[in-house]
Amino acid sequence: MEFKEYADERAFLVDNSKTENTAKIYGRAYDKLVINIGDKPVLVSNADEDFLIATIKETSDNAETRATLLTIVFKLRADKKNPKLETYRELNKKDRAKNVIRRQAIEREKFQAIQYPNLVEFLDDLYRKKKYDDWIVNFLLINYGVRNADVNVILTKTRPTDDTKNWLWLVNGSRVDYIRNNYKTAKTYGQLTIQIRNKRFVKVIQEVMHNRTEDYKLMGDVTDASLSQKVIRITPFRLGEGQIFKIVVGHYVKMGKDLADLAKWRGTSVPTIIAAYHRETDDENAESLM
Repeated sequence: MEFKEYADERAFLVDNSKTENTAKIYGRAYDKLVINIGDKPVLVSNADEDFLIATIKETSDNAETRATLLTIVFKLRADKKNPKLETYRELNKKDRAKNVIRRQAIEREKFQAIQYPNLVEFLDDLYRKKKYDDWIVNFLLINYGVRNADVNVILTKTRPTDDTKNWLWLVNGSRVDYIRNNYKTAKTYGQLTIQIRNKRFVKVIQEVMHNRTEDYKLMGDVTDASLSQKVIRITPFRLGEGQIFKIVVGHYVKMGKDLADLAKWRGTSVPTIIAAYHRETDDENAESLM
């Protein structure tokens, strides 16, 4: 079967997509569907409903992929009544919902199995591999419980003058000042500065800045959305900032450490931390720390 017979349908989908990415998704989905139609030259817009349902099932056993295939089928058949396809779409929605519940259960089990030592091990592994940019981000998340926006920092060798950005200022050979101006609760807590004297951290900052004559944007030029995704990609087990913070809070509770430090570094309160981030499995008596 030559694809030229379906060129008009494919072009309709691509040309009427809201974004370039959607156009690519619809185009690829249409190509998959056509391949499985077989030798019978029938257009999606004119095909029998039972035939299309069977073709969709043959094309993929994944509910999400089937949802995309159904989307393009309905776009091409907008001028028709499709009762059988409507029924099948509803059944597929239920399959998708079941898959979401299943994935969430798997994620919960995975998350509960991860403990603070796993985070430390991951951090050490990054250091051994000299993945210093990723190491810096994870060091800040694990040691200070900060948020995504807080790790969008600029490394500098000179005193920062821009009070709208976040900085890691290499003050000298024994100290880095972590200065935050742009973070979630900045209007409440104002500029936050942590003087970091951890020898390994200072050494890594020195290494990263060694041959640089200009400031260095650790996360590059990122939007809020792309920053969040980048943090997820480089954190252990793709946990992301929020899940890491829950593990760190659990570690503090378990070790009897003062949550006030975390609250101060994060720019929040201890009751907020307990209410929003404490994992029940870590300690049933967390309220005693408030």
